[in-house]
Amino acid sequence: MSGQGPDWIGGNAGGDKIVGDSASLRGDATGGASDHVAGASGDDIVIGDSYAAHGTARGTGDDSKNKVNRRGSVDGGPGEDLLVGDDYTINGQTIGGGNDEVHSADGGDAGAKCHGHECDDVQYGDGYSASCGRGHDIKTILCQRQATSGGGFDLLTTDQGSDFMNGGLPNELDVRGKRRDRCNGGSGQDFSVHCEYNYRNVEHRIHLR
Repeated sequence: MSGQGPDWIGGNAGGDKIVGDSASLRGDATGGASDHVAGASGDDIVIGDSYAAHGTARGTGDDSKNKVNRRGSVDGGPGEDLLVGDDYTINGQTIGGGNDEVHSADGGDAGAKCHGHECDDVQYGDGYSASCGRGHDIKTILCQRQATSGGGFDLLTTDQGSDFMNGGLPNELDVRGKRRDRCNGGSGQDFSVHCEYNYRNVEHRIHLR
């Protein structure tokens, strides 16, 4: 399945799976427009471009604020959300490198407060493989790096909870400005990896050799 048009898609109460462009349960999925996709309350999975359960998910849409879509972004809400800037697969492959803005919005429109670990989010700027898992241990990070390819310049911003941000490729430490992955933490104890620039409120920065 393929799809290319700019979209504005929002979830509702409960655990939703939201895909900005294309989805396939058996084969490949290709699509990559500039979308605004957002979860609401509940444990959501929000994907900026394509979803292929067992095939190849391709998409390089710039899910960020731009001339095509002034409100483009990948947003979460209250709950333990998985937010993916580009593409998602269960046990296939992802190829994508859009320049995305990924935001946790744990308070929602009502400014709710999270308790315990109920708002611990996971953010990926590029592709994500469910078979590797959501953890921020080295084994999981290396598995994700092998299962995904492509990379854009992403901005990942968390909110409440203890969150994990994976900026993805490219990993060029000498770049400046917006042409790099940037990770911005929230009020909890946050972790990041593959972010060329970390704001001061990212407490734990994982470095790979």
